[in-house]
Parts: sequence; C-alpha cells; structure tokens
Amino acid sequence: MRHITRDEALKLLVRNNPEPVASHCDKSMWWFITRAVGGLWIQHPLKMIVSWLYLLMLPLIYVQKSIGFAIIGIPFVFFCILAYYFYFYRKLYKALRENTYRIDEDGISVSITTVDGIWARYLTTPFSLIKDIWLAQNYIYIETEDKTDIGVVYLFSDEPERILGNIVSYMQLEKKAKEDKPIPYYSAEERADLRNFVQERFGKIDAVLHDTDGEGFPSTLLAFHQPSNASIGRFAQWVQEPFVCPTKNIISSWTMEK
Repeated sequence: MRHITRDEALKLLVRNNPEPVASHCDKSMWWFITRAVGGLWIQHPLKMIVSWLYLLMLPLIYVQKSIGFAIIGIPFVFFCILAYYFYFYRKLYKALRENTYRIDEDGISVSITTVDGIWARYLTTPFSLIKDIWLAQNYIYIETEDKTDIGVVYLFSDEPERILGNIVSYMQLEKKAKEDKPIPYYSAEERADLRNFVQERFGKIDAVLHDTDGEGFPSTLLAFHQPSNASIGRFAQWVQEPFVCPTKNIISSWTMEK
C-alpha cells in the first residue's frame, strides 16, 4: 500500500484533462473487512499497536485476584476488538454498497440512485480537503479533514492508478484555479465612502485590527469610541475586505460589553 500525502500529490506530474470517475463497491463483505482492518495497521501502525496493547493488558489488573480470570480475559478482550471491527466495517460496507462515489470537477461526491432511477448527489467534499491518499492493489483509500461530512473514502477499481491520476489532476486544477482567481478589493474611493458611512452610523473609529475568517478571507475589526453617558458598549464591526462577497454580509455586528 503506497502512501501519498496531499503535498506529494500536488507535485506529481499528471495529465491536465481528467475525466469523471464513478466507483461502486462490488466486492464481498469479507474481502472489504479484512483489507480495511489490515489497512489500518499500515496507515496508523503506532496508534494500532498502542490501542491494542492497552486493551489486551486490561485483564492483567485482575491477576492478583484471579490468575485464571486474567488469562481468560485476554482472549475475551481480543474477541471484543474483532467484534467491534466487524460491526463497524460491516455498517460501512453496507453504506458503500448502497452509495456511489463520484469524482468530478466539483470534488468527491456521494450519490444514490432513487427507486425511479434518478441519480442524486447529496454529499460533496472539495479536493482541497483531502489529507492523505493510500493506493492499494484494487482500491484507493482517502482520508479527508475532520470538518468534512464524508470522512473517509473507498474507491474500488481494477485500475487504481487511473483513478489516482484523475484525483491528483483535479486537485492540481482546483489549486491552480484558486491561485489564479483575483480577489476584488475596495478602491480608495470606496474605502473612504465606507469609512464615512460606518462612522456616521456607529461613531468614531478608535482602533482597526486585521484578521482572516475561517475561509481565509481578510477581515477588519473596527473598535468604536465609547461615549461616557452610554449604558452599554457600542458596536464592533466586521467588515470584509473583498468588495464582492456574495455569500456573506459586508457588515455584521454584535454588542460588546462595556
């Protein structure tokens, strides 16, 4: 199993004309479970060793009370671990059988086919949230960032290198598109008009701080002068630096305590 990080994937030389790919699990349950659990030992060996040793050694705390119980407890815990993996990956296998993963310019999507035969996409993760890629003989395992709804992705194919090439190409094109996209800013005249509007409505600006929001957009935090006769604090305003930001309000506010 070959491990490819996100940074390594963005440096690979691949074609620039990727094609959409759909993947559906056509393997047996035992085929999937054995490879999924075995893959964990390759993907996270230290985590697996520590967790297994900790769980298997738990019965030893009873060795002073009953050696027999401690001896019996070790295989019992081992059985419980295997039962947990079977339960978890059996549920995952059923989800993989019912759903289809699709790779296209929008990202990695989970889709279903309705009883009417209509294909419906209901979850999509952009390629920018891919963290690690693991290339195996008959499938590709992808780990995404924790904030995604998809979580982990299994793509099954007899040609995993071809799917990998499409994924990497889409990742590189998405990154290039973001780098080439210009970020619109206020002109000097627009900034002056906005500053006058804010001060006329909320009062004199005492301080200006700069930050970025969760999506990387630069933002400005404005602190306003507090009149001595005011019973509560004035408002601090978040003003988005980009002039065009269709998904956000240009100005939002909240009350700050005096």
